[in-house]
Amino acid sequence: MAEVKEITRKLEEIHEKIKAEIPWEPVGPTPMPEMPDLRQWDMRLLKTYTPFYSPFCDLCCFCTYGKCDLTEGRRGACGIDIATQQARFILLACLMGCSAHAAHGGHILEFLIERHGPDKKIDLGTFIELEAPNIRTVVGLKPETLGDLQIALEYVFKEIAHLLDSCHTGQEGSSLDYESKALHASMLDHVGMEIADIAQIVGFDFPTSVAETPLVDMGWGAIDKSKPVILVSGHNPATSTVVIDYLREHNLEDQVEVCGLCCTARWKSAACAALHWKQPVIRTKPK
Repeated sequence: MAEVKEITRKLEEIHEKIKAEIPWEPVGPTPMPEMPDLRQWDMRLLKTYTPFYSPFCDLCCFCTYGKCDLTEGRRGACGIDIATQQARFILLACLMGCSAHAAHGGHILEFLIERHGPDKKIDLGTFIELEAPNIRTVVGLKPETLGDLQIALEYVFKEIAHLLDSCHTGQEGSSLDYESKALHASMLDHVGMEIADIAQIVGFDFPTSVAETPLVDMGWGAIDKSKPVILVSGHNPATSTVVIDYLREHNLEDQVEVCGLCCTARWKSAACAALHWKQPVIRTKPK
């Protein structure tokens, strides 16, 4: 009975967070799902599509009990076998991407809420009927403001901490459970990316669904290298937009070339290359 009451209380708290009283559509059975909530479905998928492991390393070096040789059916000091170790490594790889995207979204969101306030409305243009498919499906929340995105982001951060905890020594002994957690991390990753995407579109006045949106020049040849060049690497519009705003305010826009590696490109800036071209693009000439 106590467990039922606890579950009910937790669900009530979630419903309050996601504003379930607003009838935009029925709330599903697992809003803001935790790791066990979708495990049964994950196991059904993993039974149908059995993971295949081709180990790129026969050792486990994750803790000070090792290095542990996991070849020929051996187990590590904590009891882990090679299949479970590979699945744990996959989860860690998923978490690296998920946490990077979520942390980026958190930085952007914090920057924009400080600038515009949490009540800044989300408007992606008249041609967008579903503004946040991942957030709506996973979190159960229809985000209407930047503050609503903060609710979804806090959920992602909480789940990342629990997933990373499971990678600690001796915490998990099943490769399929690690695979289930990797699916959970990948689901969270899409939520985190969507938060970052919506926040920067709304907060930095990035292009929406308007058909007349101007195109950005692409490639190394699009850069006027006769001017001083400012190259922003990665995906951080909190930095690049400040640079461009400064140039505009001081009438330097036509005198300085601004370009971006990967996703960092804005109006009157060129996307010169993908991130894996960083080394060839950034070169320092010897004196």
